[in-house]
Amino acid sequence: MEFLDIFLLGVGIFTLFVAAKRLDMTDAAESFKNNLDGIAVEGIREESVSFRLRKDPLFLTPWKRGRFSSLNERPILLLIAFILVLAVIFEVFILAMTYTKFGVLISYVVIAVAFHNGPDDLNIDEFYLRKITRKDPTTLNGHDVLFIQRAASSFKSWSRMQGVFGLSFMLSIFLPIGFLFIGFLILILLGFLYLGYKYSADRAIFR
Repeated sequence: MEFLDIFLLGVGIFTLFVAAKRLDMTDAAESFKNNLDGIAVEGIREESVSFRLRKDPLFLTPWKRGRFSSLNERPILLLIAFILVLAVIFEVFILAMTYTKFGVLISYVVIAVAFHNGPDDLNIDEFYLRKITRKDPTTLNGHDVLFIQRAASSFKSWSRMQGVFGLSFMLSIFLPIGFLFIGFLILILLGFLYLGYKYSADRAIFR
């Protein structure tokens, strides 16, 4: 096993581990929902616990200046920082072009981060599912059941796909370099098509 294989394996294990934890969370949410089955969907939807919870702001901390905002006040430091960033990007690009596994690693990290962060609607689903299962079931109604079912179904499909990619990352290190490159291209194509669909990339490009 080469040195970079350790990092490729690490990215795969991390991606698969996060997916497994998320699937456990969705299973717990579905079990929680099953205890509420049979409750009539009645009353005002906007007054349900789920509706109010999903409307809560996710980030309550006040905005603060970034750590490197002081560079804006020192043009020469900003210029030096810009040159260093360009040098690092150029070096990474050269390594990726000359060493296949380094390029594979960079791409895997990008996909893993995209799956870990997720688009806004799925982040809200995750936040909601973690919170709603801690609520007193007696305070919930039929509208909450529908909210839980919709969020759990959406987030479970995302987590399963994340697990598939994590497992693929792990297994790819056992392929010969030629097959690794072919598998890498397939994963990149499928990954960016799926992530582009979930992140609604078409809105940014065509609208």
